[in-house]
Amino acid sequence: MKKIQFLVVLYFLILSTNLKAQDVRFAVNVKSDISAMADDGFNFGFNVEYQMTLFYFRAGFFAFPDLRGKDYLDITGTPLGFNVHLGEHKKLRLSTGLVLGLIIRDKGPHPLVGNEHYFEWYPNGTSNGVYFGLGGNLLYRTDGKVWDNDIEPYWRYSSSIKMGLTF
Repeated sequence: MKKIQFLVVLYFLILSTNLKAQDVRFAVNVKSDISAMADDGFNFGFNVEYQMTLFYFRAGFFAFPDLRGKDYLDITGTPLGFNVHLGEHKKLRLSTGLVLGLIIRDKGPHPLVGNEHYFEWYPNGTSNGVYFGLGGNLLYRTDGKVWDNDIEPYWRYSSSIKMGLTF
């Protein structure tokens, strides 16, 4: 009986938390690693994101055609991300989250794990419109042997700039 009471109390706690976790916005964006573009050429990414008051979830990909002679593609997601919306009408956002994914290249796939963090500006606040962001990620990557340099695995920081739309 105590187990059932515990489960009922837990259920109502989760329900009350979910009622407070209001939707803020749904967003899509394109991004690029500008510093890598200067050294290694064209790259781009695309993400879909669901933002709530405290949490966010993201799925996307990043492509780097002909990166040092080998095409690069990663497919990543943020299964748990935290964000803070600041300012009147939530025009500013700070976010950080866990990144999990796969690098598809050469004899892949190669797993990756790490953290992402962003600062974003939403000129229209919670209304639909365009937004801009700066940030990056620190990823533990397992594709080092692709380069024949026996760096397996390794940490890599990448910066990015992004522009998107909210719905």
